[in-house]
Amino acid sequence: AVHHFTYWIKQDAAFDWRTVTEASFFDDFLTSVEKFNEVIGTDDDLRDFRKAGGKMITYHGLFDQLIMPRGTYNYYNRVKDSLSDKQKYYRFFPYPNAGHCGGAGLNEGQLFSALVDWVEHGVEPEYLVAQVSATRTRKICKYPDVQMYNGIGGIDDHNSFTCQVRKKDDKALLEAAETGHAQRAWSLLRAGANPNAQNERGETALHLAAAGG
Repeated sequence: AVHHFTYWIKQDAAFDWRTVTEASFFDDFLTSVEKFNEVIGTDDDLRDFRKAGGKMITYHGLFDQLIMPRGTYNYYNRVKDSLSDKQKYYRFFPYPNAGHCGGAGLNEGQLFSALVDWVEHGVEPEYLVAQVSATRTRKICKYPDVQMYNGIGGIDDHNSFTCQVRKKDDKALLEAAETGHAQRAWSLLRAGANPNAQNERGETALHLAAAGG
């Protein structure tokens, strides 16, 4: 962040980051967007990419210490297509407990192989398998699917789980959070509701609960 201010926004090697205030931070942020959005900004209209036959896989470690995963969820939800159409060319895999570019079974080579199989062989990636430890594997479901226990088999084996869409419970979770029904929200989470589900305004249950106090 310091280097971005010094060499990108201010373009002054002598810039002192300690002069940044809360008010100036937002002004500098807007300056950064104005200067560099065309180069490193995000485009939520991928229709030309889709028409060209493009395929894309995004991943994010949910324990990333540097780049917060919420931005990736937000971007995926902002892409201009219905979920069913979006998943024909773009899939997002959130990795629980993975940090910045690694850990908890996150394997970039596996992700690349999944992309190659999708592009060259038409194999749509429904989930990936993370080797979390020497004795534990986990399914990494495509967003917004969630992992559900089959009821049989060891909990350290990914084969004991399936990936399921939990849209009905997701809506109920958001409603419970917005209306302040904490116990109801907790029960839905334990039943498998997706904690990262968002309403039409891009708010999660946590955002709604915090706004309600």
